[in-house]
Amino acid sequence: VICVREDLGRILAEMLIGKGVEGYLCVERPIKCSLGLCGACDLGLWRTCIEGIFLSAGKIVRTEYGLWTRDRSGLRIPISGSIDEGPKLPQRVVEKDPELSINIAGLELPNPLMNAAGCGVSGSILYRFALEGAGAVVTKSIGIEPRKGFRGPVMIEDPVGVYMNALGLPNPGADQYVLEIRDAKRAGVPVIASIFGRNSDEYVEVAKKLYGSGVDAFELNVSCPHTEFEMVEDIPELVRDIVRSIKSIVKLPVFVKISINSDYMEVARKAIEGGADGITAINTVRGYAYDPVFKRPVMGSPNGYGGVSGPSLKPIVRRVIKDLRGEFSVPIIASGGIDSARDVIELAMLGARGFQICSAIAYKGFSVFKEILEDLRKYIRSSAVKSFQELIKNT
Repeated sequence: VICVREDLGRILAEMLIGKGVEGYLCVERPIKCSLGLCGACDLGLWRTCIEGIFLSAGKIVRTEYGLWTRDRSGLRIPISGSIDEGPKLPQRVVEKDPELSINIAGLELPNPLMNAAGCGVSGSILYRFALEGAGAVVTKSIGIEPRKGFRGPVMIEDPVGVYMNALGLPNPGADQYVLEIRDAKRAGVPVIASIFGRNSDEYVEVAKKLYGSGVDAFELNVSCPHTEFEMVEDIPELVRDIVRSIKSIVKLPVFVKISINSDYMEVARKAIEGGADGITAINTVRGYAYDPVFKRPVMGSPNGYGGVSGPSLKPIVRRVIKDLRGEFSVPIIASGGIDSARDVIELAMLGARGFQICSAIAYKGFSVFKEILEDLRKYIRSSAVKSFQELIKNT
């Protein structure tokens, strides 16, 4: 095992391979969530926070190691080559699944599962979500400029199965994120770009930068519960104006992600007035963790707040989906605590059409996608319906 500067590490790995010597290198990547969710520590399809920091020389040369690295925002930083260099992910073709495929606001998905926007700062981790079964992938929320997010801790488990994050919207900025979208598009499933800003102008600027990159839809994050951007959903009229501005420049489906941290029905109403094609519900719930020993907040956000996620949100999500479906006809994407086929079926019967997963990836792994899809197929085959589309047509 060799520890060496990254600019020399790739050269050394190539030398070891050339001489037929088996060797491992110790690699470094910025780690944010430590749970394998965000993709900040990705090295190709390898998450150093989960799969480890020791890679064989053979694996090293099949990644971007030594060519470029990332800073804490996810921004690619050149080392010995261009940030566009490195092995390309294989292009996948995902066939339509007659049992599970669905159309959501004009978006054709092979199945209704996707990751939530809290995951996915790198294109390679989005690719891996699709590889494991996601029918669409949602990017990390992207802003105008690179943003490193908050100091740690940025994610905790408190108590077991209840997660709280205060990442602080880290992202490499719209200009460079087109490279990540390019990688994600090779997965063969729709890519939904999550974007954020302080006002209509900022949202529009980000949307313009990403519009021509190959994204298939936009999700407007107006509801991050632990940053200064949370104020957007506090002004429903602003949400309406943002949606209207975005819809005037893009010819793609636009979803608005809401939370229960404000009047979610009014926010949804104004979003739809502005032309939103669908609603994503819900974002994480504002929470707080306190350390009685050190007498200070646990989370690294300036105000100590974080966003609560995980199974504890299930009853809340059911209520919100029921409320939204009772008043609005646009497609609803459910998000919050989903970790089983039963969750999907319940929420589908309450009116949801798409289903986002995030926290479950931390405690079940990537296999959660395939597990849910397999159980959905079993449910469909054991019932009187022939497809998921038929299951939901009367709900």
